[in-house]
Amino acid sequence: MDSPNVDASVFTFPWVDQLGYERLSDPQKVELIRAARDALEIQVGTQLMRFMSEKDVREFDDFLRSPAGSDSAGAAWLARKAPDYQRVTHQIVAELEAEMRRIVADFDAGAQAIDWPADERGPREDWDGQDGDEFAQPTDQQGMEQ
Repeated sequence: MDSPNVDASVFTFPWVDQLGYERLSDPQKVELIRAARDALEIQVGTQLMRFMSEKDVREFDDFLRSPAGSDSAGAAWLARKAPDYQRVTHQIVAELEAEMRRIVADFDAGAQAIDWPADERGPREDWDGQDGDEFAQPTDQQGMEQ
């Protein structure tokens, strides 16, 4: 079951685009959303466990593993046992968004700082004409000679 103990419905393609990841392919966006949902679930769970008794944690875990465990039922259980979970969830989503924006900004700043040659695939002059072949993997025969 996907993120049963948090409301992760905010994680959509438009959300990813809004954070600056519009250049990603759809499969990459799916992976980013999955990672964000997982991070949210772990972080919210960690925060809530601080305020829940061991008995409540076991009860919630048992509940999630039961046939009755679903996103909406999990949210209802949390509303009863951990009424602050919505605030915690929103706070952690905001922190994740800030971190994701920072990553994009750092990447963009780094990309702008690189002195790209006119033809990005061509040899670079500061490589003394080397085209990267010296980094080729040895063939089976080459590996056996050594």
